[in-house]
Order: sequence, then C-alpha cells, then structure tokens
Amino acid sequence: IYISMDQGSSWELANNGFPADAVNDWVVKDESILAGTNTHGIFISSDRARSWYSSNKGLPIGVRITSLAQYNHVLLAGTYTYGLFLSDDNGQTWNISNTGLKNLTIRCFYTSGPILLVGTNDGIYSSTNGGKSWTPEKNGMQLNAFSMTNNKILAATNKGVLVSTDYGNSWDWTFQEGAIYTLAADEREIYLLDFFGNVYRSSTTDFRWFKIDQYMPVQSTFQLTPVSSKFLVAAWKGALNNLISIQGGYQPRGLPKDTAFTVLLDTPFGLLAGAVPPHKIE
Repeated sequence: IYISMDQGSSWELANNGFPADAVNDWVVKDESILAGTNTHGIFISSDRARSWYSSNKGLPIGVRITSLAQYNHVLLAGTYTYGLFLSDDNGQTWNISNTGLKNLTIRCFYTSGPILLVGTNDGIYSSTNGGKSWTPEKNGMQLNAFSMTNNKILAATNKGVLVSTDYGNSWDWTFQEGAIYTLAADEREIYLLDFFGNVYRSSTTDFRWFKIDQYMPVQSTFQLTPVSSKFLVAAWKGALNNLISIQGGYQPRGLPKDTAFTVLLDTPFGLLAGAVPPHKIE
C-alpha cells in the first residue's frame, strides 16, 4: 500500500503490519480504513494508514474479500464463494448474511440513502432491512460495478451496462457491446472501461456511446471515481498499471515502475494506492 499526502505527486509505503497481498477493495468509516485482500481477509488501520491489523473474527480462514461498503452504521464485506458478511462494531467481528442470495460470489455494492444493492456472479439483489436478507432484482449476468448519475443507477456487467431510473426496482440495457470492467459518472458524462482497456463515453442524457481511446495515451486511461483526484491508469494483466499524474504526464515520485495497481482510495487524510506484490504477478 502506498499513500500520498500531496494529491498524488509523491508517494511512500504504508505497509506496516499489512501482509504481502493485493487489496481488492477498501472503505473508510469514521477514522478507520478497512482493506479487503486476496487471501488474508480484512485488515484495519485506525491511525491513518500508519499501521494495520487483521480483523477476521467470524470470517472463513483465508477468505478472499472482493468488495467492502458502509450502509448506515453497518459495514458489509463481499467474498468469493462464501457470500456476504456484516459488521455492526466497526469491523471487529463479522456475521454471515446470505438469506435470499442464490449466488455466493459477491462483486460490488451500491449504497445511497435507503437503497442497498449487491452485485453477484449471477445478478443484482436488494435489501430493505440493512443487509439481513436479500431479494433478486435482475439475474443472468455477472455484476462488476455500480455508479449513479442524475438519479439513474448504472451497473457494469459481463454483458454490458444496465440502467435503473426507479432506484433499482427495474433495469434496462443501455450498452451491449461487450463486458464492462468498471464505470464512472458525473452529472454530464459517463465513462466505461472494458476488460481489454477500451474506453467508451456517453452523455448522461442520451446514452449514445463513443469509443474514445484515440484521445488517450498508450493503452487506455480512466478516472476511477468522479470525485477523486484525476489519475490516468492503463489496463495491464487484469490489474491497473503505471499511475500517472493527469496534469504533468509523469511517473509520481516514490512509486516503483511496472507495478500493477488494483485500487485507489481518496480519503480525508491522503490518497491510497493498492499494489500487487511483485511475486504475485503472473
């Protein structure tokens, strides 16, 4: 894990107590950061990424954490093949919550106001009781990411992009030209990134998609979240490689070259970047 206190110009390691493992997702709750890993479960930092400790009580041994989210005072952890776990004590203990789920590989969450959605390897589920039970909303596809713009919820899937205009109660296709890895949206534009590094753009009003890679540097670039500091990333072996400042187009100080970065997190106390350990890259 690397941290930057100057909006990405320079970085330093923040690995104290953290295992040699990739970060798949993370979430900030109050003053704590929770990071979900490939094979070591969940690690927490309560001192602004200066140190980390394991917090896996109630989780299967060696579980792969695929996604993390916060809904009101509850933390949610999605796993690969074990389903979903909840914590109401800031991640210190976890309880399984798979009632209603017909697929136990969790890939992403969407939480906004009263809306709580989970994306699995076989569709979208909703909960009206804080994640204690789940109801299927749209099945038959792998969910990869959620986003929202102008009261429209977007869902990236292995078959394209779905849109809901009624807070997740019904879904329609808006893009069906291939599997989408992730997406980001603001009030005016939506960006899609597929599994081959191609980028597509549309306005939020007409959903007319244009491939825009010709305007980007080598391979493709993407803004991971619409509110985070802007970074360019290139798709590389299923991960994200070579973080580059969008203003200067240079390699930031403190980051090793040819390192695969999987996630970025914008926190009140700095930017965090999760890298794949060199011996994990294939």
